[in-house]
Amino acid sequence: MRFYESSAWAGMSINTQALWRLAFRKLEERFGDFPPAAITRKVAHAFKEKMVRAGDGPATIRNRLAAWRRLWSWAVDEAGIFTGENPWNKLGSLGKQKRTRPGRLWEQAHINAFLNVRRSIKIGGNPAFSDPNVETEVTTPLPLRLALLLGLASTQRLGDVLRLTGQNLTERDGELWLSLKQSKTGPEVSFPILSIAANELRAQKIEPGESRFLIRSKNGLPFETRAFAKRFRVWTTAAGLPHTFKDLRSSGMVWYSRAGADATQIVSISGHSIDATQNILNTYIKRNEKSADIAVKKLEEAMTRQAASKPAAQAKPRPPGWRREQSRRVSTSHDK
Repeated sequence: MRFYESSAWAGMSINTQALWRLAFRKLEERFGDFPPAAITRKVAHAFKEKMVRAGDGPATIRNRLAAWRRLWSWAVDEAGIFTGENPWNKLGSLGKQKRTRPGRLWEQAHINAFLNVRRSIKIGGNPAFSDPNVETEVTTPLPLRLALLLGLASTQRLGDVLRLTGQNLTERDGELWLSLKQSKTGPEVSFPILSIAANELRAQKIEPGESRFLIRSKNGLPFETRAFAKRFRVWTTAAGLPHTFKDLRSSGMVWYSRAGADATQIVSISGHSIDATQNILNTYIKRNEKSADIAVKKLEEAMTRQAASKPAAQAKPRPPGWRREQSRRVSTSHDK
């Protein structure tokens, strides 16, 4: 397809390209070799209604329509393949909005469960074994261990974590620092890596400045985002966890907040806006008696330190003869 060779396609992020390929495949399945000019607005609207009735979510439909609308726009305005109106413009309601799944926080117990899980697999087909159904027990693969810890420590999207190389790392005064430009929204962030992730990097003998990917498959190449997410889900399931990699992004922000960082400090790591960061914290940090008790105690401690730091008030020096003056006033009052 010529669109894949265009500058419009090259300017998209890898994740957007992956989603739009799926949208174009859906279009091919429905219309096959249909001439593009034969897809009228009436046909497009009927197809949209069919997706709504099939139960496709509004976000999915919206993404597909955006892909098809951009493809038609490119074909008409830039490539000049055909003329006519864009049938995918403003096709109306997308049906009832589905409730989004609430995110799940990765707590320390969940991290430990993932890192220490063991599962049995069948080797099958390996000529080194006489029995193709030999089972062996394996532990969490090193790439997945590192991805989990980097995802939590950096609060970055999966696509950005998978694209990290040793060139994103620097050593500063004995600390490992991570610097990157986010592929989706463009902010550049730089921060020291939490020890839990830094120790894993050192354990896997990854040095700053190397050109190889931090998270890599056996052949040394980076993982494709969707393939990695599926593999990650296999291991969360084995650990009995309903969590996803995406949950690490908000979990890391909550961990920083619990440690005392505010929204203006967290944005320097996550790359969010301050408002978006505060909304995430408002969503995931529970209001409960334990949190209230901690907040009051912290304020009490601060007020106690502040009071202790102030010097005691000094009494004003009394003038000479003040005792005689005091006695005279008392005697005068008795005479009256």
